[in-house]
Amino acid sequence: MRAVSLRPRCGAGCRGLGLEPAAAIMAHVLNVNNEVVKLRKEVKRARVLTIRRLTRHIGKLKLKKGSEDVVLKNQRRAQRLIEEIHAMKEIKPDQVTKFALEKEINFESVCKMQCIF
Repeated sequence: MRAVSLRPRCGAGCRGLGLEPAAAIMAHVLNVNNEVVKLRKEVKRARVLTIRRLTRHIGKLKLKKGSEDVVLKNQRRAQRLIEEIHAMKEIKPDQVTKFALEKEINFESVCKMQCIF
C-alpha cells in the first residue's frame, strides 16, 4: 500500500494544473476520500480475519491445562484478547484507513505505540 499524505501541497503543482489553491485542496480531499472508500472493503476483511485468528487463540488458551497459576495466566490472557476484539469492533474502517494514510507506519512502530487510537 502506498503512503498518501493528507496535507495538500499547493504551489507549483496547483499552478501546473491550472487550479486555484482552494480548488486544488478540494481535489486533494476528494482524492483522499476516494482512497478511503477503496480501502474500506480491505480493512473490513482484515478485521474479520484478525478477529477469527484471535478467537482461535482464545479457544486454545481456554483449553490449556496445567497448574493453577498457569490456568489463571491463560484466562487473563484470553480476557485481554476478548477486550481487544471488542475494541476492534468499535473502530470504524474509515478511522483505520485515515490513520494508515496519514502516517508512515511499519509493524515495529505500531507495536511500540501505547495507544493507537
